[in-house]
Amino acid sequence: MKTGIGSAPFAGPEQAPDSYSFVDSAPVTAGGTGYKVGDVVQILGGTFSKRASIRVATITGAGVVATVTIADAGWYSATPAGARPTAGYTRGSGFTTTTTYDTFP
Repeated sequence: MKTGIGSAPFAGPEQAPDSYSFVDSAPVTAGGTGYKVGDVVQILGGTFSKRASIRVATITGAGVVATVTIADAGWYSATPAGARPTAGYTRGSGFTTTTTYDTFP
C-alpha cells in the first residue's frame, strides 16, 4: 500500500491501493446553474475506494461553472466513462464533467 498526505494523487493520510487510476483533468462539459466559487462536488460513477471531488474555481452569470480544480483525485479500480454528473452540498445543479484519468504506478 502507498500512503501520502495533501496532494493529488494522494489527498490524505488514507492507505491507497497498490495500483489505481485517479482524475488527471476535469474539463467542464455542462456548467449547470446556481454554483458558487469554492463549492466542492463529487464525480459520480465508477468503482472506487475513494471518490474524486472537484472545486468550482470560476463561475459566470447565474452560477454557471466555468472552470474547476481537482480537490481530491480519488482512487479508482474502474473509471467512469463519458460526461459525468456531479453531486455535492451546494445549491447548484446540472454541472457535468468529462474526466480524464491517469494510473499509478
